[in-house]
Amino acid sequence: MAKSFMIFCYHDFETKLKIPAAFVKDHGLHLLPRLFLQLKTQPARRSWAVKIKKINGDFYIADGWSQFVKDNDILEMKLLIFYIVAASSLRVAIFGHDSCLELPPSSRGVDRPRFDFVLTQARKYRTYLFHEFAEKADLMDKRSVVLQFPPKRRHWPVLVQKNRLRRRCTLELTQGWVGFRVANGLVYGRRYSFEFDSAENVILVKELKN
Repeated sequence: MAKSFMIFCYHDFETKLKIPAAFVKDHGLHLLPRLFLQLKTQPARRSWAVKIKKINGDFYIADGWSQFVKDNDILEMKLLIFYIVAASSLRVAIFGHDSCLELPPSSRGVDRPRFDFVLTQARKYRTYLFHEFAEKADLMDKRSVVLQFPPKRRHWPVLVQKNRLRRRCTLELTQGWVGFRVANGLVYGRRYSFEFDSAENVILVKELKN
């Protein structure tokens, strides 16, 4: 009887995750009203309640899974290893794109550079990164950056140009910005944030709720 299994995240993993039927049946996970997930890196601090659902003959981790994905910054093609630790508990190890075991977001101990802005018509074809943000994120010498709009996990490379006509040298996001804005449905008049994730080397673009 297997005590663990591994899964690469891809396709629609954000809402449900297909897992091996043999593992589910061997441990009776499909019979449980709830299953609890814990992080291998902090097993005693928090757990996430999920359910195992059978869909078209396959077993998935479903209800509650999307919250686990969001809380732990799980992106496409990360590797997850699940270990059975109790009758109703699985411990999860998350390995990043660099193949290293990840620490949970709450324990990484690094403040992410960030700034907020309102999407206006002036930002229709290009937008800019504040000087202080670009310096803290070590982007001043970059020719391109990668944007991401959670919960969508696609990476969008965007070219960067320096603009020295402003009072201070800023970075303007040019080619690629329009495609990112349109594909992710950014709306004029709404507030968003740019937040740099150094672990993934991406700028997370998030809508801010009033």
